[in-house]
Amino acid sequence: MSQYSTPNSTNTTDSWFGNVNGNSIHLDVDDGIDGGSITTDSYAALSSMDFGARKTCELGISSLTDPADHTSHIIKVHAKHDGFSASSVAVALYEGSSVIYSGNFTTTTTFTTYDFTLPEGSAANISDYTNLRIKIGTIWNGFSPQVAEIEFQVPDAGSDNITNPAAFMMFI
Repeated sequence: MSQYSTPNSTNTTDSWFGNVNGNSIHLDVDDGIDGGSITTDSYAALSSMDFGARKTCELGISSLTDPADHTSHIIKVHAKHDGFSASSVAVALYEGSSVIYSGNFTTTTTFTTYDFTLPEGSAANISDYTNLRIKIGTIWNGFSPQVAEIEFQVPDAGSDNITNPAAFMMFI
């Protein structure tokens, strides 16, 4: 099983906007991919006045419980570009001011899910799963990139709680 975190706040917009919710971009990209249902009727896009510019949007994400397992940490972005020319988009996971992971992808004309699996060493650098943010930004863009969903997936936290101590004792 997994835990899923989606955007829950918009920290900076830098010419990005939500096509439905304006500057509250997190409301347009928070439905999840594996943890929810993908929708493409709302998305974040770069203002057409800033084509060709490097612009970054920062989103707070919902809290997770530390899984203690540093494998299977995956950032997922469901995106495309609107126009004739592909957009290069960067995605980064931050804890406080520290970059935990960054990667990039080149969009296509149809919505596609881009997966970024964090190296185990990068995931091990996360000390506070309640203080994570995701930044999306253009590296180079021909036409407006559109990001429909963003999700961060980690393993379940597990449990040390014994819910039926009598049954547990039978196996000792």
